[in-house]
Amino acid sequence: MSFWDTLETPWQEAFAQAWEAYRAGSLPIGAVVTRDGEIIARGRNRLGEPHQIQGFISGTNIGHAEINALAQIPTALEGHELSIYTTVEPCPMCAGAIRMTHVGNVFYAARDPWAGCANLLESHSYMARDWLKVRGLQGSHLEQVSLVLLLHCIIEQNDAHQGFLAAFSPIKQVVKLAQDFHFNGKIRDWRDSKMPTGDVLNELAALLEPNRVY
Repeated sequence: MSFWDTLETPWQEAFAQAWEAYRAGSLPIGAVVTRDGEIIARGRNRLGEPHQIQGFISGTNIGHAEINALAQIPTALEGHELSIYTTVEPCPMCAGAIRMTHVGNVFYAARDPWAGCANLLESHSYMARDWLKVRGLQGSHLEQVSLVLLLHCIIEQNDAHQGFLAAFSPIKQVVKLAQDFHFNGKIRDWRDSKMPTGDVLNELAALLEPNRVY
């Protein structure tokens, strides 16, 4: 069984959104919202795309994946029974949006030691609620795959200043692999050839742990 085949459907769709974001010139971050196990909304990072794409928030620093996913939910469906899956830990803005839409469960694939603020959903007096549960997949293989894609893209955009990379230094293997991809151009080749998301994640998983059997 491949790495991709081991993932639950919400994770597959969230990463499909992330890969689509990268192919469109934005950061590779994706999110989906589920209700009773069914995906009801999808969103991806759109910072690097034209402003005012109909139906989405784009071309602005608030065009985050979680914001775009949550914005697709009709107000009548907002509530504790909703879950959001996102490929990277929510930032302060996205954590606030999650709280305001009364989402009950937050799943994130990768910690973000630079901007991640999921802890606000558990510690801040206004944000924390008994019905809101945060479930990060800390230390998972999926986390490494997510961060390689993100760090590679930021390095590629020349936006990885010293403080940013230092925040990720505890995950040295991920930082090195992201840098290697920047120099060898392999991820860009995958993008230009329109490689399917599942194949991309399988390739990354194999490079991170070549002897692992899923």
